[in-house]
Amino acid sequence: MESYTLELNPECGPVHFGLFQNVENASELRQRFSNQDLDLGLSLIDASLVMNRFHVLLALTRAVHDEKIKLKTNHIHSEVAFSFGINNNIGKTFQAFGLKNDTTNVVVIRVGSENTEQAEAYIKERVKGDLVSFDHVTSLRDLDTIKKIYQVDKQVQDEQEIMGLISGAMALKGH
Repeated sequence: MESYTLELNPECGPVHFGLFQNVENASELRQRFSNQDLDLGLSLIDASLVMNRFHVLLALTRAVHDEKIKLKTNHIHSEVAFSFGINNNIGKTFQAFGLKNDTTNVVVIRVGSENTEQAEAYIKERVKGDLVSFDHVTSLRDLDTIKKIYQVDKQVQDEQEIMGLISGAMALKGH
């Protein structure tokens, strides 16, 4: 589990995220997220669509900032998931980045004021899978699908350039 304080929004408290593999209850988690179950208290992202930890921190920063102005979704955890997208269609973004019933690799995100150990325990109560090092996310990602979603030219191969284009697209959403 990784915890960070967002430099631009330290007042929101720490944010926590982790990578789970062999998730057995994706269908249940997907349903709870879709039903806007506030007791879930998590953002759930298909790990194959996450480039790296910077990608997660970008979405978190955007969501926490948008929370100060006005949420486009119903709560901070759905706003985090929505922040991964590049258009204002909430349903399409959730469909693209959200869990499928057979998803087994999940990036789980929690925005809250608890410490890392409490956040990890909270998440492990809800996600039935193996918490692994977040460094494994690079071996799970589907670069072709990521490029397609973010409209990155297929010829672009440099990961830093791809991440730069993703960052720009996420930042410009809605403008």
